[in-house]
Amino acid sequence: MGNKVINKPDTFDKYNNLKIIKPMKTSLFKKLARFILLLPALSLAQVDLTPGINFAYNPPTSCNNMITHLNVMVCNNDAGSAGPFLVSMYLYDPSSGSHWCISTIQINSIAGNVCLNDTNWNININNAPVVPPPGTYDLGIWVDTANTVAETNENNNTGLLSSSPDIQVCAANGITKYTVGNDLVATFPIPATTELNIKIGSGIAVPQTIEIASTSGQILRSISLTDGQANNGAIQLNVSDLQNGIYFLNIRSQSGLITKKIIIGR
Repeated sequence: MGNKVINKPDTFDKYNNLKIIKPMKTSLFKKLARFILLLPALSLAQVDLTPGINFAYNPPTSCNNMITHLNVMVCNNDAGSAGPFLVSMYLYDPSSGSHWCISTIQINSIAGNVCLNDTNWNININNAPVVPPPGTYDLGIWVDTANTVAETNENNNTGLLSSSPDIQVCAANGITKYTVGNDLVATFPIPATTELNIKIGSGIAVPQTIEIASTSGQILRSISLTDGQANNGAIQLNVSDLQNGIYFLNIRSQSGLITKKIIIGR
């Protein structure tokens, strides 16, 4: 927004006896005045985050569900600095228009008019918060996944790395992906406020790990269960530090991976 210019009044009475006081020309005032004059210039520093044009990766082979040696570039096309922000890789199904975030990293800071490279990023699709069904997908990148940075252009944060689907996802070895809404896991209260109670049914093996993930795929919490905790069947998690919103609860065991949507609201 531009600065509003107010002209100095020609006469004293014309402006309802508004008195114009001439400031004292002290050294402190001069320094303050110079700082104020710099403020408009500082406010013009802007940010435009985009995927870079250079990338490389090795797609999965032999149904191993691994993307290896992924090299991607993140660019800031404006003069302002930014950070921190998230960068996610996602799989895109062109036939349905659906996408799945499979891995997320955090960029702490990026200066203006530069590009950063993230190299040798290896992704195990089986560890994604929500594993897509078997099929062949495009690989994409999503810069500023959580939309935390105000940008001059908010419509150029994503891009596909492949010109045609080349990421083959196979049914994970020994892993069964249960759908949201199954009765194997119950969570309460709904929505959760400060504590989330998890009741695990007897139809699955003893759970080994419980994770809470954001909708963008970032693992916010990972808890390894002791035998006593796992066999108890009821687990209580403190979620008071999580913001209101929708999350995914991942429960990993020898019998498979169960994902359930949870809601936190206060």
